[in-house]
Amino acid sequence: MVVPWHIGSSDTCPAARPYAVIKDGTDEVEGCHPSEAAAERQLTALNIAEFGGMKAVKATILDDDAFRLLAIPFGGPIPSPHSARGVDLDGEFFSERTDIRPSWLKARAVDWHHGADGTLGRDVIGKAVDPEMDEDGWWVTVWLDHGAKRLNLIKRLAERGAKLFGSSESVAGLVKKADTGEIMAWPYWRQTLSTSPQNTHSVIRPIKAVIDDVNYDFTTPAFWADIAPRLRDLAADLRSTSPLAGKGAAYDDGLWEKLAEFDRATADALAKVRGATINP
Repeated sequence: MVVPWHIGSSDTCPAARPYAVIKDGTDEVEGCHPSEAAAERQLTALNIAEFGGMKAVKATILDDDAFRLLAIPFGGPIPSPHSARGVDLDGEFFSERTDIRPSWLKARAVDWHHGADGTLGRDVIGKAVDPEMDEDGWWVTVWLDHGAKRLNLIKRLAERGAKLFGSSESVAGLVKKADTGEIMAWPYWRQTLSTSPQNTHSVIRPIKAVIDDVNYDFTTPAFWADIAPRLRDLAADLRSTSPLAGKGAAYDDGLWEKLAEFDRATADALAKVRGATINP
């Protein structure tokens, strides 16, 4: 396996961060670091993202109005005895027990690389809304401000092959961590996009992929519990008010067949109610 990055020096890195992670065959710098060890951590994360199971989405995603982002991923890319799902580059990890205070804000501002870029600074390029938890972590929908001038700079960077990830920020003084590295409290305050995150499991998915995964059976057991008696009563009403009532099927076999179909549909609905009650 050929590793497509190496650690070197670059004129684009400041004196305080002289160790550069550079893409092979180019002068493209993925990140600047104060120590070789820090650069090695990014190199590890990039390799896991490239050759591991979770892939970063290329920058064409920025042409869309919105995308889904795993803002608070459970676990991380680095194996650890403290977390079966792994940890991030700092040896820390989020879990189902992490309190992110999802209802604190209606939206979180989105910027670039925690404001560390000298050109973009803290310019807001979008907003993150609707945090929702599943087995992978907390997902949000990121809406981009295509009127933001700085967004075009990020697009150009991504068009050169840079991979985009997410990284969240919390409120100083309110974060709580266990000795194992598990983050117990992380009030989710701000969102950033980056090519060199602490956790490469913070991946992006296009909205279309999310829509394709939707199960379109939106009904709940409560719906069927309410509707089944009405269906049963309606079937009885149709039989009693039909002009064929008491006259036999010779008058119109077609109508009786329709009523029979309706009875079968009612029975199916009742079966769903019983199944939902047993297996909610």
